[in-house]
Amino acid sequence: MKLKKLKSDIEKMRSELRKAFTNYIFLVSLSYYGVLVLKFVTFTRVSVWVIAGMKLTKSLLAIGWISILKGGQPGMN
Repeated sequence: MKLKKLKSDIEKMRSELRKAFTNYIFLVSLSYYGVLVLKFVTFTRVSVWVIAGMKLTKSLLAIGWISILKGGQPGMN
């Protein structure tokens, strides 16, 4: 009787360990991919801002050059 109980206890413990390990692996992979997604989103957000800043700078430079070519100071039409 004791041997059967011991075997069933060991099986329960093994299944609990398996569940805990699976949950741990799931959480670790989830956090890893979460960090990757967060890095990707931050990178794309930063690159979008950089591209917008570059376009804004180009347009401001173009406006400045046009006003200089017209014969005035930049910013004064």
